Amino acid sequence: MPTERTHLLPKTHSSFLSRNVTRTLPFALLVLVIYSVAFYLLCTYDPYSKRPLPPLTGRFLHITDIHPDPYYVTNGTAKSSCHNAEEESIDGRFGTTRKPKYMRMGRGGAWGAPATLCDSSMKMINYTFEWLKENWRDNVDFVIWTGDNARHNKNVPRTKQEVYDLNRMIAQKFVDAFSDPTTGQLSVPVIPSIGNNDMHPSNTIGPGPNEILDTLADIWSPFIPPTQQHVFRRGGYFVKEVIPDRLIVISLNTLDFYKSNEASDGCSKTNEAGSRQLRWMEEILRRARTRDMKAYITGHVAPRRKQYMSSCFKKYGRIALKFHDMILGHYFGHSNLDHFFFISAKAVVDSPPDDATELDVENVTDKDDKVDSKHYNENSNGDTRINDTSNPLNATRNDKPVYAYAYEEYAQKLLDHYRSVPPLQRLDPEEYTVIHINPSIIPTFFPSLRVFDYNKTENSMNVTEISRNAADEIYAGLDEDDISDGEDDDTYSTAGKRSKHRHDPKSPSHTNTFLTALGYTQYFVNLTKANESPNTKPSWEIEYTTRETYEMSDLTIDSWIKLARKIARDGMSGFLWKKVHDHMLVGTAEIIKERERMGLQRLNGGKGDKGPMDYIMSELEF
Repeated sequence: MPTERTHLLPKTHSSFLSRNVTRTLPFALLVLVIYSVAFYLLCTYDPYSKRPLPPLTGRFLHITDIHPDPYYVTNGTAKSSCHNAEEESIDGRFGTTRKPKYMRMGRGGAWGAPATLCDSSMKMINYTFEWLKENWRDNVDFVIWTGDNARHNKNVPRTKQEVYDLNRMIAQKFVDAFSDPTTGQLSVPVIPSIGNNDMHPSNTIGPGPNEILDTLADIWSPFIPPTQQHVFRRGGYFVKEVIPDRLIVISLNTLDFYKSNEASDGCSKTNEAGSRQLRWMEEILRRARTRDMKAYITGHVAPRRKQYMSSCFKKYGRIALKFHDMILGHYFGHSNLDHFFFISAKAVVDSPPDDATELDVENVTDKDDKVDSKHYNENSNGDTRINDTSNPLNATRNDKPVYAYAYEEYAQKLLDHYRSVPPLQRLDPEEYTVIHINPSIIPTFFPSLRVFDYNKTENSMNVTEISRNAADEIYAGLDEDDISDGEDDDTYSTAGKRSKHRHDPKSPSHTNTFLTALGYTQYFVNLTKANESPNTKPSWEIEYTTRETYEMSDLTIDSWIKLARKIARDGMSGFLWKKVHDHMLVGTAEIIKERERMGLQRLNGGKGDKGPMDYIMSELEF
């Protein structure tokens, strides 16, 4: 037995090992493969390498200045901002409103009251988002939404809670309009910006964290990436990748730069909110450039000398020109008018020439924004701001009371502005940037919005090797205080000397290539027609397209320069200028002229008041 047992043990052990090896070998091989693949990915995978593009429509939407008014009443008087249908006691109660008298004439219809003091009717707001959902939810790649989501402070005093509630309501309408119907989740990136009426009181906001920014951060949580929440709560701005690895949209808090914001100190000193924001913007653009990405810059108040603190205007312009090769456009709202203008290289040096023809236009509908150059004083850092003790209605020029410059004077200055741009063969397009003003939903003129087309065909790659950090951390780890505030290394020195910009002949901002904006279609609602059928939904009609109306093959900087030159060449008597003028007022030019002809005699006989065309734009200095 012992001998037999001794003989059997090795045999049994060998059989046991054989069986277990057979069972465990596949598992071991699987583990080896997994570890090998993981090691390979760790060594070779770069999260910043270009991923395949998602399906693109090649379109995006820009909408601005919605101004919903829950107190709007059909047949309400324009004098009462369409809040009251009774005419008695209107004069005594609302006679101090700082608006042209033609805008205090008439009554509001069911869908709105064009060329009046009135904000947007809820009926029009609801229909607009219904139309967007039905027509554009699956047909745009992203949405730019540039602020003013509460009504103006007219007749019925606003409260802080109402301002927040109106912002919350409009945010929810965007979510409803651009969400996947099966999941209920936002399926289209929406990029909001803070408007000067999105706070209480209007115009005034300081550095965060504060109640305004915390509240908006919560309301806009579906739109702001989680990695950008801390940035927004501190400054009111953020960045969003709208096409992965290809395109970002930077949403600015332009109130940091705005002269009407008494809580802003400008951009002269390193620790000022405006300076921090612009340092952040520049660093975002620098990091995006290393990834061969492009960008859109969006905000509410456009960069103009008259609207921005001087230091902020210059720094913004320098950054815009420094990154001209990757910035595809600068899109703003606030002024309600459909137009464009340029910031030139000579305008952003520290001492621009006295005859610099940079365009400055003020909002025609917001009384808080209507100011006169006499009412600026200098603060300690050299930036100008509005003196809140002055009253623009009492302003004088040459000892004569004025409310605004004449419209024709503005038109001439705008034409001079375009004439100041040399022909393409005699200029460097890299020393100009184009600022676009989108018309508004508010019925100052007819409600309008734009849908842009862009080149969605990716022809080639130019990928620069970059770090292996997780993609979101390129933004999440960025804090304004960690960014140096050194000299402008490849743009304009403090002495005002210009140096060459980065030159890229294939840049989509100058050449029609992947991501280049090709044109836009402007849609509008003719409120005159719509109000004739209060129970029938109006049509969002095409007002014009840049391709057909202006014969623009694309929206590169070079193409806008060509258009400006054509407008200047034809002059005010030219057919092209007539188109520009009519589109600027979004279909209401005839309404305004008719009110000027018929109505001013009824309101104080027209004495002591300028005609309505004088109020289209105010403070039209360059």
